[in-house]
Formats: sequence, structure tokens, C-alpha cells
Amino acid sequence: TREPCILADLSAAAVQPVGPKASRTNQLITQAVEPPGLEIDSDPQGLYNMLRMLLDNAIKFTPEGGQIEVAIAAQAVETGETGETGGAGAAAGGAARAVRIVVTDTGIGMTPAEIAGLFRPFGQIDKTLSRRYEGLGIGLAYVHNMARLLGGSVAVASPPEGGSRFT
Repeated sequence: TREPCILADLSAAAVQPVGPKASRTNQLITQAVEPPGLEIDSDPQGLYNMLRMLLDNAIKFTPEGGQIEVAIAAQAVETGETGETGGAGAAAGGAARAVRIVVTDTGIGMTPAEIAGLFRPFGQIDKTLSRRYEGLGIGLAYVHNMARLLGGSVAVASPPEGGSRFT
């Protein structure tokens, strides 16, 4: 169900339960929402789950002392018929029509081949029995499908030498 979502509150709620795990490995999580009172009509539980899964992965694949950033901003949206762009995406009541959510980390990075299969259910980059990173491989598939259901998309940029950026 769609309802108003205050994105600073949603981001804080998603970061709060993963904070202790990040603290144990001296990882720093920062958050920025522009404008600070940014609101969108969407599925708050779906957005929360997406953020949590992206944060869980960022923490898992970022070494001790690394950094993770959540950046959320209003995004201009094409209106369609006239081809006009809706400035900062403001709708009635100051709610945004679209937002860009970006989770960036200083983790291990991925190769283009690893990125190609990233959003498949039960996909794991390391398929060996002694793999270093645990998980079922369903988090990013969920993120991909939920983004589509909400009318958006998900993309990743990740140089093999380190770091990932999920948008």
C-alpha cells in the first residue's frame, strides 16, 4: 500500500538495527537526505526492506574501518505528455514524485562478470563451500524486484579494486 513516507525517518529506521554490527567492525555509516523533510508516497515497508538489505550487504562486504553512506534526494521527473521536467519532484503537499536512493560503501568491489548475475535469486559471487561471506543470495533479487514494483530501477557501479554504489 502506498502512503506518505518521510525518508529521513525511514533511513534512520533502516540504519538503527545495523548500527551495532557496523560499530563492532569500526565501520562508519552516514546518512544524508535532501531536502531534510523529503517525503514520497510509496510503500514504506518495501523501501525499508530495500534499504536494510543494501545496508546488510554493505556492512558484510566492507572491511573493518570502512565507510557506508546512505544518500537520498528528490529527483526531477519527466511529466510525460508535455516533456516538462518536474523541478525537484515536488507534488501537492511538498511530497516528492521520485527520489534517488544511493547506498555507497568502501567494500571489496566486484568484477563486471560478478555484477552481471548480481540480481538473480540465490546468486552468490563466491559459490565455494568455504566461502567467506554468508547469506542466501536473495537480498539483491528482492531489491531489484521491489524497485520495479515501486516504478523504479536499481543499478550498481563497482570497480574491482573496491567499493560499490547501489542506486
